[in-house]
Amino acid sequence: MLLVAGLLLFALVIGVFLLRLLYGDRAGGTSVFEDSVESGTEPVVRLTSGLGRVDVEGVEGLDSVEISAKRYARGSSSAAAKENAAAVPVNVDNEDSALEISSDEGRGTGVDYDLRVPRGSTVEVESTAGDVEISGLNNAATVRAESGDVSLENVRGSVTIEAPRGDVAIESTGTETGRAEITVGSATWISRTSSSASWSLRSRLATSPCRDASPAAAVSSWRRAA
Repeated sequence: MLLVAGLLLFALVIGVFLLRLLYGDRAGGTSVFEDSVESGTEPVVRLTSGLGRVDVEGVEGLDSVEISAKRYARGSSSAAAKENAAAVPVNVDNEDSALEISSDEGRGTGVDYDLRVPRGSTVEVESTAGDVEISGLNNAATVRAESGDVSLENVRGSVTIEAPRGDVAIESTGTETGRAEITVGSATWISRTSSSASWSLRSRLATSPCRDASPAAAVSSWRRAA
């Protein structure tokens, strides 16, 4: 009898182990990291993101960078998933000339970032997978998004965007410094005008380089938003 019970227990343990291998961690959980860093009115903010959405908003009168990072993770249960999410580190380094923000993400984890920054900020974002939105800046914005769409609104400084596998939308953006360089797929558009404009650049239309001093000459490759 004891032998039979032992065999049944062993079979149950093996079954649970095989189910774990087959289905993995099924539960999901989140944990929010928040921080506020004094920065002055014209900081350089660099964000390196793996998997997750990025939203950066310039706020008038703000002299600090407010960080909200919603971390995602999987686990064998909801409690375990939440604990795993809380263990995803968000790194904030303000020792050098720039405020650098990044996260160490592992398998099955991700981070959504919401940043409120001074309007005079220079913002640089590197994203592996996820959409990036930036709005309300009086200074330059640089975005490198490996996989995801990029949206810019009301950015008054120089604009540099690389989105090889995503679309780009630009609304009410005037490059007062006179330069915007945008790469979508295999095409690059360079503008040296200072006028405010709205544009929608789609990766499926980007088949050849397009470089010109005027956006009007690029209409055959880029579609202006209505």
